[in-house]
Amino acid sequence: MTRERKFSGTCGAIKSAHTFEPPNVTSPRLTHMISTVAVTPSPSGTRIVRLIASALPHFRGRDRALLLLARTLGGAWTDRVTFRWPEGPELLLDLNDVGHRSLYFFGQDEPDLTWSIRNILRPGDLFVEAGTSVALYTSLAAARVGPTGRVIGFEPLKTARLRANEQIARNRFENVRIVAVALGDELGEANVYLFDRLPIGHASLRQVSPHAFVADSCPVRRLDSELSADERAKVRLIKLDVEGSELPALKGAEDTLAASRPFVFVECNQTTMAGFGYGAADLIAWLRERDMRCFRWTAGVWLQVDSNRVPAETNLLAVPAERVAEFAALTAASP
Repeated sequence: MTRERKFSGTCGAIKSAHTFEPPNVTSPRLTHMISTVAVTPSPSGTRIVRLIASALPHFRGRDRALLLLARTLGGAWTDRVTFRWPEGPELLLDLNDVGHRSLYFFGQDEPDLTWSIRNILRPGDLFVEAGTSVALYTSLAAARVGPTGRVIGFEPLKTARLRANEQIARNRFENVRIVAVALGDELGEANVYLFDRLPIGHASLRQVSPHAFVADSCPVRRLDSELSADERAKVRLIKLDVEGSELPALKGAEDTLAASRPFVFVECNQTTMAGFGYGAADLIAWLRERDMRCFRWTAGVWLQVDSNRVPAETNLLAVPAERVAEFAALTAASP
């Protein structure tokens, strides 16, 4: 008989680990979300469209408008194009994804995450990433920590891992390890849900949207059990973008947080967190209990926040109290 255990904070059950068999699941509904066409290295009109993008004010849908303009200018456009970080890594972007379009046309998508990787990480550091997706920021981090550093990414969705490994192989990174598990605070197994009509980067362990569908299944592990004692003591930065299960993932990383006192970059989405039975106030309170201060990127500046001033959807950077002065020095030194 299969025993059922509750995944902390969720409404869904996961099976005990000894019953788990590695899945070979790819939902037919994924086919419309994944491009299989060839890659366009440098589409015609890219330079002109990027010049226009640099002068455009922000408005909803501007990335789609730019894509339409680019295709109107002609040239061999496909869904997949190449983009190179200034640090060197070359990415394969899918222009069906809003984040990828922003990165391609504007040179950035999540400036707070980009800042954190570029300014917090140093050569030789260890970067841990929950929710690797297709390894856009994995690649940036791998270049930043260099051959003496390491990147350990956790990605439960098979399709995303295939794309991530494609990016890693393209850049010949030998300092990256992608682990096929989801992070939580208990050992077990869970379904991986995708949001209908959203890119594969939006994967959750809970059906937080009524239109979300099961795309895969995966083992759930604690970060503390996935890292060696040496690794737990060397983590410099943790990034959590796991569509609602950020707090359970943190609870499974207690030893790591205590051993290395890393910076923690965490997505904070009230809708997806509610599907796991907690909110931003709970997340911030949990971090405060471990003597960590939360900051939010606002107009290019990091400002300390409390639970009463957190928007429905934002990113937070948790800084250990003893590293706030170091953090202030990093912000002062950054462009």
